[in-house]
Amino acid sequence: MEEMTGLGITVPIERAISFPYIVLLAAESVIGFMTVRKVVKSQAALFMLKLQDCDDEEFEENAVSYLKYIPPTGDPQSTTTAWAPIPKVKLPADVQKVKDSLVGKITRDPTKRLAVTNFPDFISGPIRFSQIDINSTPQNPLTFALKQFQIPAKASTTSQQLRDKIQNSLNVYLADEVAVRESSDKKVTATLQKVKVVKFFLQFQVARIAGDKAEIEHQRGKVLKNAAGAPSADLNTVKSLQ
Repeated sequence: MEEMTGLGITVPIERAISFPYIVLLAAESVIGFMTVRKVVKSQAALFMLKLQDCDDEEFEENAVSYLKYIPPTGDPQSTTTAWAPIPKVKLPADVQKVKDSLVGKITRDPTKRLAVTNFPDFISGPIRFSQIDINSTPQNPLTFALKQFQIPAKASTTSQQLRDKIQNSLNVYLADEVAVRESSDKKVTATLQKVKVVKFFLQFQVARIAGDKAEIEHQRGKVLKNAAGAPSADLNTVKSLQ
């Protein structure tokens, strides 16, 4: 049976022609291209018909323009709500680099929506953003980060399990930051500063674990700058960590 493959999509051409459905879900802009997950209606089947004679390079080029959709704002299981194109947003070079680095590290759960942003949940390893979402608590971001992401005073003794927790937590925070930066919703973009504080603290912890003195000081400065309004006791704690 002849099949079409591209962007992680493998669909028998006969099925694409015969049925007004293909399995499709937006991995959204956080991980770049689409991944096959969910049934949507005939527009997707028409897309498959259009691309059935394309080679792989043409397939991917056209798929980017045809398949950049976000889940509906209503029921995430619904296949009847119109799917809106993701606005094209030019990200700063450093953020685009982060976005590219997350490909293959982040998955999404459209059945779980995040507080405030309504994004499908971000997942890295066993960590879900919804479990550590700063937007779901009234705590100061730095206070939250200090309590949530503790490691031993002697960072080099951090266990592998805790190292993985910190790295996976950083991955989902980076993913959320990219998604926030690509949004035009003011309610969503208002969460950016809180997310950045936690992200920088996680990067600070990663640097401490690695023992990279220059990076430790760089990330410490980022934390202190972005968390300027945090309780003085929390700022002093960050200053004292080695």
